[in-house]
This record gives sequence, C-alpha cells and structure tokens, in this order.
Amino acid sequence: VPVAGLTVPAQHTYEVRAVNATGPDATPAKGFIWVDDRAFNATATVTPQTNSLVLNAADANDAGKHPNVSATLNTEGADDPQTVDIVFPDGMMGSLKSVPKANRCSAVDPDGPGGPLKAPWETGACPAASAIGTFSGTATSPTDGLVSASGTLHLVDAPGLPLQYAAGIALDIDTITGPISGDLGDIFAIGNLAINDQGRNLRLKVDSVPRFTTTNKRFHVNSVSLTVNGDTGGATNPLITNPHFCGAIFGSRPDQKRFYGTGTSYEGNTTPKVIAPYVVDNCPAIGFNPTISYSLSNPQAEATTGMTADVNIPFDHSPIRGLTVKLPPFIAPGFPSFGVTADQCPNGSQTNVSPPSTTPQYLSFDPTNCPPQARVGLMKITTPLLDNPLFGDVYLINASPIPYLGIDINPNVVVPAGQQPNPQGVTIGLVGTTTTLQYLPATVSDPPEPGFCNPDIETCAQAIQATFTSLPDVGLNGVNMVLGGINTNRVSVQAGNPILDPNILVIAAAGDAAACQNAGFNAIATFNPWRGTPTAVRNNLLQPIGCNQ
Repeated sequence: VPVAGLTVPAQHTYEVRAVNATGPDATPAKGFIWVDDRAFNATATVTPQTNSLVLNAADANDAGKHPNVSATLNTEGADDPQTVDIVFPDGMMGSLKSVPKANRCSAVDPDGPGGPLKAPWETGACPAASAIGTFSGTATSPTDGLVSASGTLHLVDAPGLPLQYAAGIALDIDTITGPISGDLGDIFAIGNLAINDQGRNLRLKVDSVPRFTTTNKRFHVNSVSLTVNGDTGGATNPLITNPHFCGAIFGSRPDQKRFYGTGTSYEGNTTPKVIAPYVVDNCPAIGFNPTISYSLSNPQAEATTGMTADVNIPFDHSPIRGLTVKLPPFIAPGFPSFGVTADQCPNGSQTNVSPPSTTPQYLSFDPTNCPPQARVGLMKITTPLLDNPLFGDVYLINASPIPYLGIDINPNVVVPAGQQPNPQGVTIGLVGTTTTLQYLPATVSDPPEPGFCNPDIETCAQAIQATFTSLPDVGLNGVNMVLGGINTNRVSVQAGNPILDPNILVIAAAGDAAACQNAGFNAIATFNPWRGTPTAVRNNLLQPIGCNQ
C-alpha cells in the first residue's frame, strides 16, 4: 500500500499468498477493489447524434427532428445504484408505433405470474426486431478487475408491466468476459416508461438495478453509455422526436429543457438531482398548418343541437399549444342540458399546475368527483406515437357564466364499438375554459366578428368562446370532439348527457335579427403552435336553417 494511502477514485489490485510460498509455482491469489470515498452521486451528459433521418450533425438538435440520442452516466462513490428515476425534457416523445406490437419484447411470464418460466426480457430472449439502441459500460469485478460490457436496448410492450406504465426498455448484456475468470455471466434489466405531467414528458423508472450477473458474480458500476436510435421505424414512424419549442413559451420551469433525475443506492443513500441539458433550436423551420371543420347535428332555428369539431395537422408539423374557438352568435348554450351545480364536476376539478405567475395557465383535469351526468361528449385523438387512437370523455366543470370543459383520457374510457381500448399507462386530463362574447351588430352581407358591443346603444348577440391553453407538445394527426348529440360511432355509450338533455347547444330563434341570419356566420379558430409564432386563424362558415323566415 502506498505510504500516502490508496488513491481515489481508482481500482486497486491486492494479492494473497502463503507466507512460506516460494518458487515459480507460488502464484498468489489476486483480487480487485474499487475505492471511492466521494458521496453517492452521478454526472450525466446527453447529446443528439446523426442517423439516417438526420444526416448533418448541425441539424441533430433542431426542433422537431428525429436524431439518435446518446447519454453517458458516470457514477461517484462506493455505493451501488438500486433505483433510477429520470424525467425527459418536455416535448421529447418516444413512439410505440416505431416498433410494431408483434415485434416488441414481452414482459409477460409464459406460464403466468409466479410461474417458474421467466418473461423474455429476463432471459435475453427479446426479438432482434425489438432493438432500439445500444449500451456499453465499465464496472469493477472483485475477481477480474475493470471489465467492459456492451449490449442492446429493446422496446418492451406494456402488458405484464405495472398498470401505470405505457412501455418499458429492456437491457440485454449477453456474456461479460473477464480477463481472469472468462465468462462472468449476463445482465438483464428493465426500466418502465410512464406518460408524465399530463402528457408533457416521459418518465423512466428502474426499480432494481442489478449488481450481480446471472451467474451471481458481483460488480460495481463505474460508467454507462447508451444510444437510442431515433430513426427506428423510419421516416413515417420515427422513434424519437425533439421538442418543438426554442424558448420558454409558458408554464416555464427550470427542468423544462433538460433531463433530470435521482437515484438511490443499496446502501440507503440518494443522489442530489442529476441534470443534463437538452436544448433545441431552429424552431421557425417547423411547419404549422392546422385545419378545422365543424358540423351541427341539428342546425334548425330554435332547435337544440350537438356539435362535432375535427382538427387535422400535417405530419411533422408543430403540435398545437393552444386553441381558441369563437362560435357564431346563432349558437347559444343549452342551459337545461347543464342541469344544476350538482350535475356538473365540482369547481376545482381543474388545477393550475404551472408556476403561479404564468399566463396563460397550464390546467389539468381530475374527474374523480364528477357525477355521471356531467359527461357530455367524447374526444378522439390520433397521434403518430401510438398504434391506435386515444379516446377521452368530455365533462362539464362548474364555472361561470357557463361550464368549463374537462377532457379525461385514461385506460378505462369506454371506446366506440370496433375500436381498440385505450393503452395502459396513458392518463391525461385537459381543461378548456369557456366564456361568452358580445357580437357587434351586422347585416347579412357583413357577418360580424366577435368584439365589444354596447347593449345600451346597439343590438348585441351573445356567443360562446372556448379556449384550450394546456395542450402538451405531442405530435398529433387529428382531434375529433363530439359535444352533445348522438355519436353514431359510439354505439354503446351516448356522447351527450345521458341523464339530462344530450344536446348542450341551442340555435337562435328564427326572428332574431342579430343572431339568426340565413347567410350564416364564421366560426373563428385561432391556433397557437409550440414552435412559437405565428398563430394560424381559420374561419369556417356555419349556416343555420330556417332563420328570418
């Protein structure tokens, strides 16, 4: 041992021999130890890399691109990590659709829970087609000293995982070779992926980091590096998508644009927060061209009606951050269908989850205390990230002057006949705030725009405005929302209020000159993109039937 003591952090070799051993056959027993007196911690770096979809390194961190992502983690201290909890940057999403369901690795035990047979990820039997990246690392073995290992990352399907997780990532290191012992065994591990913060980001949790190989050989992790192949799935279904915002749009918080997490050790210690920045740029290059259309189930004057709205977004365009829809003045709230306060979700079912000073607010919805009659609609979301559409129930939240809209997406939502159930691990609550507008007076040839109207000196028409400000940075193909009416695609469950009047809207009276005109009015939709600016405004003419006759 050096007079100054053992150097740290470092690997040291020790030898054990009999005191009377002599000659060439007196080979000592040799062992290795890793000495590190630092506190349990880790340092991390994460960088985007080129691949078949991102050919230029300068483009790898462009907003909305699909690069490979490489990460390196160096451990500190003599503790062995037991759990890892990592939150991804907001808007960095992974696609289940990039690996077809039939090709994913399975977490299901072949003979059922508790049986002697293990799931494929536990035995290194994941199919090659489920591979999404590579792994390498270094560790100290008590018998072989510093050893290196490499392996493959696989996408694991959700069945067999705890219900709060949407997917998993399995690590397969097949045969670790030591310079002294030869085959030291294999390492198999799994991390579970959850949809986090109302769809804003992903969260990876590993509950049991191995510290023994499959042949019960001990090791201490020094460093790990992995690369996730963002071009898995090709140009139509890429695995990784960079965030679409280059600055703090709203709901700003320090961890919005970086990986962060913590870990615990088998010795009972917890790391401080480990941080790895991940900043994207070139947001103006992202396209943004959403479209919207509407239909009324019964546009007849003085009748109640339901409404369907369809939003479509081109592939690889910026997702929608916020949406405001101003309905024409001939469409009014159907107050009888709202019931009384007890028929609606209680005020407070919507929660502001953004910093207190943030404008606009980032609202989430919790339907726990909603009565059944508060459900008045259905939303369908198609995304390039999932195999099948998502469905969410639409509820009325008690608010003044008219109820807010709460969207509840969870695995137990009853989906239309013939549709696949919502996947496990996807639970999102969105809120649409509502208000009423005073329309300026107008003639038939000059349809009005909503704005200030003085009812003391002008004939004003009142109309509805709905605003969503809390949509996550997630790629979408389309959104279909049915409010009231009968949704023919949902045979087993009526879209409108099943207890009160299913039609939550009313068409103005035929003789109402300010609100009911044969020429119709524009429904005005204003879309805000995650890329920043500019907004997109879409005007769609809606015409009532039987007005002013």
